[in-house]
Amino acid sequence: MLGASSYRQSPARPFNEWPNAYRSDFIAVRLPILATVGILAMVVGGLFNGVNGPAGLGELSAEGALTGTAIIIMSAVLSGSVLDVRGLQALLLYMPLAVCVLLSYAVNADEIKAAHFLGREGPEKFRSSLLVLSLYLTLFYSYFCLMAVFGVKSVLRVGGQAAMLAAWMLIVEMSVEVLTWFIPPLRGIWLSIRHLWTSSTSAELHRLVGFGSEPSFGAISSLGLMGLLAVPLAEAGWRPSAFDRRTWLAVVTLVALFLFQLIGDARTFLAGAFGAALGGVLMSRPLRRLPASVKSATIMLAPLIAQAIAIYTVYQGAPGTRTVSNIGRTVGMLTATKLWSQHPILGLGLGQYGFHFRAEVPSWGLQSWEISRFFRDAQFDLIGGLPPSYSIFSRLATELGIVGFLAWVLPPIYAMRRALTRAPGRLTTLLFCALAAQIWTGLSLDSFRNVYYWLWLAGLLALPGAAKPAPRPADAVGTPRSRIRTAEAMQ
Repeated sequence: MLGASSYRQSPARPFNEWPNAYRSDFIAVRLPILATVGILAMVVGGLFNGVNGPAGLGELSAEGALTGTAIIIMSAVLSGSVLDVRGLQALLLYMPLAVCVLLSYAVNADEIKAAHFLGREGPEKFRSSLLVLSLYLTLFYSYFCLMAVFGVKSVLRVGGQAAMLAAWMLIVEMSVEVLTWFIPPLRGIWLSIRHLWTSSTSAELHRLVGFGSEPSFGAISSLGLMGLLAVPLAEAGWRPSAFDRRTWLAVVTLVALFLFQLIGDARTFLAGAFGAALGGVLMSRPLRRLPASVKSATIMLAPLIAQAIAIYTVYQGAPGTRTVSNIGRTVGMLTATKLWSQHPILGLGLGQYGFHFRAEVPSWGLQSWEISRFFRDAQFDLIGGLPPSYSIFSRLATELGIVGFLAWVLPPIYAMRRALTRAPGRLTTLLFCALAAQIWTGLSLDSFRNVYYWLWLAGLLALPGAAKPAPRPADAVGTPRSRIRTAEAMQ
């Protein structure tokens, strides 16, 4: 186990000159026990996202991975990893976002102080959202420091072991859910057991929920688990002939999770799977000459096109074809777009979208009870929170304007571009596709509370830079290049 004194002696270097301490993608160093426990708690706890916890935690009360998050941060502090200056360099990527949050608050201070809805006040919501964002930036910082000191593979290897446990817990739970579709008495028993940790039930029959409160959370967790389970496959070079028993077990688990999510018909999972597939296409050999900047920007910005198409499709659809869920999501994105057009530069202020939501809801949006309940005073005590925008892209543009939106998307674009410009390897491909999947789930989740997004982002940044190629022996002795090419052609 490495201690703080064993690595602080090395001077910090800029991103493009980070030392190649881990020249192979799959060299690993043992993690501290506390970090191992934290990753296990984070991965398993993430299955229970959306389940209400202690009310005093506010927005974080529904975060199942909160305990694991706290332990990971504590581990990074106690191991001394946070003293690595490279972590501060990584965190500085989000300095423009922090400045934008403060500027947006200063510009909209009067409106924020006057905002109130459903028992929430504008300043209190701003502080709450700022606390959530700060916590997950701290998690990102802790992830990065642990990976930079102990190796990216070390963290992912422990995460893969935890993912195997969590995946089979989820597979067993979803198997029971499927059985309840065909055995009504079993459904009553299952719901009674489920009420031990949550009061929410499945929104619809024939839709898989998992341990969380709704299918979207289960889909995001499944995508994260699949990324971690793919580590041994990447380690084996993606070649079935090199798979051992552990790798084949990971393959079976991956396939089972994928099939259950397809059965569950979760749009969040389909969006994330599309993002991962798009990442795989961009990393493929036929597109290797495509500029890295274009590839990374495509992953980050293509969801905006998909969101615009989704809004147009629902908006233009016949009233009878609009489902409750589709109306709710579309109205959330549409109202956010309208609000952004009114405050395009610095937005309304962090956390303020919900206070302005009702002013821009189209009349057809009231066909959905998910929207109409925010207009019925008698139902206010039954509502658990302010209206969501459903899209992290819409939310950031609305609350922080175009400046804040760019400050949010540029760090992952930089991380992906950096990973692509170094010698692309198996681990690079895996991290790139896994991050792409979580980026695309932003079409369904407007919260910063996505632990897998921060994990993959930190992993891409913590990968060592590409080593400079060694000089060719023939060049060193002064052999003319034409003779070198001729000799190579004859071989």
